[in-house]
Amino acid sequence: MDSGLLVLRLVVGILIAGHGVQKVSFRLGGNGLAGGTEEFRRDGFRGGRLTALAAGGSQIGAGLFLAAGLLTPLAAMAAMGVMTVAGTVKWHKGLWVQNDGYEYPLVLVTVAAALALTGAGRWSLDHLFGAASWPLWTSLAAIVVGPASGLITRAVLGHAPAPVPPRTGGDGMRRLLTDAARTLVPPKGDRHGPLPPLMLGLTVVTGLIDAVTYLALGHVFVANMTGNVVFLGFALAGAPGLSAPASLVSMASFLAGALTGGRFATRYAAHRGRMLTAATAVQTVLVAGAVLTVALGHDEVTDPVKYALVVLLGLAMGLQNAVARRLGVPDLTTTVLTLTLTGLAADSAPAGGAAPRPGRRILSVLAMFLGALAGALLLRHASLLLVVALALVLLAAALVAVRRHWSSDADWTRPQS
Repeated sequence: MDSGLLVLRLVVGILIAGHGVQKVSFRLGGNGLAGGTEEFRRDGFRGGRLTALAAGGSQIGAGLFLAAGLLTPLAAMAAMGVMTVAGTVKWHKGLWVQNDGYEYPLVLVTVAAALALTGAGRWSLDHLFGAASWPLWTSLAAIVVGPASGLITRAVLGHAPAPVPPRTGGDGMRRLLTDAARTLVPPKGDRHGPLPPLMLGLTVVTGLIDAVTYLALGHVFVANMTGNVVFLGFALAGAPGLSAPASLVSMASFLAGALTGGRFATRYAAHRGRMLTAATAVQTVLVAGAVLTVALGHDEVTDPVKYALVVLLGLAMGLQNAVARRLGVPDLTTTVLTLTLTGLAADSAPAGGAAPRPGRRILSVLAMFLGALAGALLLRHASLLLVVALALVLLAAALVAVRRHWSSDADWTRPQS
């Protein structure tokens, strides 16, 4: 086992580091920093030499740390991040490597995720320094944050390559993959600009927060109001394990947040970028308040902590839901999936429909699922504070990404008819 992990780390780590060397030098067949900069420009990235240096340095560092078995979960997270960026460049070409697809980046992301879970093994610097056994939550956080950081990097720094002309055969799957790629990395001139990947990030936040409130605060939702109305009925009927006051406080907080979101939407109606920036800033402050509440409560859910969290997170989710509704990005409500799932089935080809935006709809479902899964696993194996802090980090990243467009006059910022 340890020998196998050593071989796997050395091969994968050296390959990743080698690709980084190629991007910033003439060694290993590289074209130097100027060539690496031009490569990123062709792939649609902004940032010039700085982007090439950051990408090359990240690959070299992640690869060498993986090969050495040093800080393995963090090294794996960095490797997953840079390889996810590489995968987005090749996504529109399909899976297989003979078509210059994303097969190779996918393999490296998968291997890095496996190493984050298994650890580096006995023949590693982690073992030498007494850090061979990492907590499970560290590995799971690395697996979530790594690819997410790659997708955010692509959304912030780049645009999708020019679309590939359609080919015959496999049209349904090709449309799904193309739609997913354009949702993650919107092409230049897209009518919704950078909003789709940002909304997917907010959907992940919803999954995390609903995991917190349902699993840690006693079966209450702050984003899914349909569930709360049902829970309220159950609680009033005397069903065990449910709290009518908690459901009522959650609904009242959600409505107050939605009211605030409506005011933001009215104030910034002429500029969708400013609308989302202002709302995300307030939402980030509210979730920061939730992090502080959990920290001051020493991760224990007393009644004051419970209701403070329900109020803060309910306000945040109501605000997010109202603004997402006014932004009007199809199939990306960030908090509700019922109509999205209905559309996947009712609009599908077997149902006689045109199957619009299949990739986006599936990504929306996956984003909520991954947020809920990560939240539940971290609650079970780590702490409540870590889950709320992760939601805060994702919101802060979204805020940084959308704040860049405050002064933009691009077409996507205008209200959609």
